[in-house]
Amino acid sequence: MTDFARLLHADGPNPEHAAALQLYGRFVGDWDAGITAHGPDGTRHTAPGEIHFGWVLEGRAVQDVWIIPRPAAAPAFPIAGNWYGTTLRVYDPSMSAWRISWFDPGRSVFRQQIGRPRGADIVRKGRPMRAT
Repeated sequence: MTDFARLLHADGPNPEHAAALQLYGRFVGDWDAGITAHGPDGTRHTAPGEIHFGWVLEGRAVQDVWIIPRPAAAPAFPIAGNWYGTTLRVYDPSMSAWRISWFDPGRSVFRQQIGRPRGADIVRKGRPMRAT
């Protein structure tokens, strides 16, 4: 049996587009997150979370896993709900942009966006990433 994780993961960016791949490649690693959700009435709810980024698909893409709230046994996060999902960000040199797909099967949330640099920032266009 083939080692799926070994085939998916990459050690770094593909050299063909290494500079452009750093737009999201700069996040590769493991991160603790503080998440704030804002209710329509102005209430704020915060929860700890974790985000893990890595190179995949021969270094041509960056994938992450978002886990909010942490730990897994924590009660549901108000407004935004619990997240256990993944984003696949694939650089498309034909449009000098990133094709972004978010999948959270536990909440049945699926989104697509296009990402581009604007200075040091990242601008994403697509449907808002709201909880359902």
